[in-house]
Amino acid sequence: MAKTAGETLNFTEADLKANQAGQLTQAQGNRMRLSALKHMLMTVIFIAITVYFVSRFVQAITVSAPAIVPIVLAAFAILFLIAGYATTRLAYDLMSRASGSGVESVEGKLSLLWNESTSARGGIRYYYMLIGETRFTISRKQYTQLSDLKAGRYRLFYMPEVDVILSLEKAEPKP
Repeated sequence: MAKTAGETLNFTEADLKANQAGQLTQAQGNRMRLSALKHMLMTVIFIAITVYFVSRFVQAITVSAPAIVPIVLAAFAILFLIAGYATTRLAYDLMSRASGSGVESVEGKLSLLWNESTSARGGIRYYYMLIGETRFTISRKQYTQLSDLKAGRYRLFYMPEVDVILSLEKAEPKP
């Protein structure tokens, strides 16, 4: 059984009406806050891993380890520090956007695309929904379920900067 766009993208008729007015519903704000909390948890994990690598770095320097060991440990510490910063920034943006205003929309022809990145260990497939010239990342499941949508123009409501898809509706053809 084919799912509706609302079921696939997790929005209701009330969400769509609020988005058309440029607002979020309480449920959409709560989902964004939950996503922000998940990113904050990831930040804590990245910080813990960074502390681990820094402590190993200090230990490697004090025990006269080969010169490459501290360099590798420092590189990993910096990598996880950067990842921690990026997830913290995303969590902050999600939390600040969850207040309910700033909904934007984009209108145009809907296209579903995928791109595969391959390496020696295998490939990763990324799925996208293109509305006009604006691209949004979607899951494989959403890609499959949205492929049943009829061709035409659509209007997608989203939160800018964090690119959270809020709702989707069929747009009236332009004269």
